[in-house]
Amino acid sequence: MIDIDNALEYYQISDINYKNKCYKCTEDVNTIEDFNARVEAIYNILYNDKSFKIDTLWKRQEMVELFGEYYNFFITNVLVLLGYKLHEKNMANKNYTNTQKTLYKKRVIEALTNDIYVRKLENIRISQMIWVAYFINTKLIEVGRLQYEKCERHRKIL
Repeated sequence: MIDIDNALEYYQISDINYKNKCYKCTEDVNTIEDFNARVEAIYNILYNDKSFKIDTLWKRQEMVELFGEYYNFFITNVLVLLGYKLHEKNMANKNYTNTQKTLYKKRVIEALTNDIYVRKLENIRISQMIWVAYFINTKLIEVGRLQYEKCERHRKIL
């Protein structure tokens, strides 16, 4: 499903406990059929969908709403890690400077670790998973302390 070692190395996370939780989660994804299907659907919304379904995820902040009754809490972390190759590719395609690449990776690292190490939660929050997907998809730009979402929608003005 994912090369966890490479993803963790890419985001500079060397905590063996964190790594083991990722391995256990991917094992659960691969053995629980309903969980696997839900993870695949969320992955597609986060990284492949072009119809803005990601916006609907903001309203669903309970794990059971997204992943069903049988899920591994670490799935939000694993879903972020699943995007590492896409993140790397997107930054290369945008010709980001090394400074920009470092900053964007830092934002993902913060999302992957702050809820665990600072807030002492057992996983990253759904909102963090969604927010960081915008960085992975290079939909957010950061200027100073502000972050802006690139608008790709055309809205009708009445």
